[in-house]
Amino acid sequence: MNNQAGNQLYEFTVKAMRGAECELPEGALGAYIPCYVFALDYQTALKKGATTLKDMGYLFDSVQGKVREIPPASWSSYVAKVWPDFADQLPSTDELPLLMKKGAIFFGPFITF
Repeated sequence: MNNQAGNQLYEFTVKAMRGAECELPEGALGAYIPCYVFALDYQTALKKGATTLKDMGYLFDSVQGKVREIPPASWSSYVAKVWPDFADQLPSTDELPLLMKKGAIFFGPFITF
């Protein structure tokens, strides 16, 4: 990914259905997937999230709720509030500048249904 200095961190949840190649527990029809995407704007973030999940074998269904921008300086407090039990599985605040530079995408815990 190119170095894109203007990248912002966007958060949104995708409802995705089981595809042929996705990794879901037996019997799960799909999952709600929190997506965290560094992109220049929210439209690019949504497209990158949907494309990445498709590449992982999921079938995109819809975006649940709103797309939010998370200031990187607030990341640690966001994780402590929203995902305290998964903090060790998410990037640290110190890792965010490199992820931002790369225009990276990462996910929170998948909630299957």
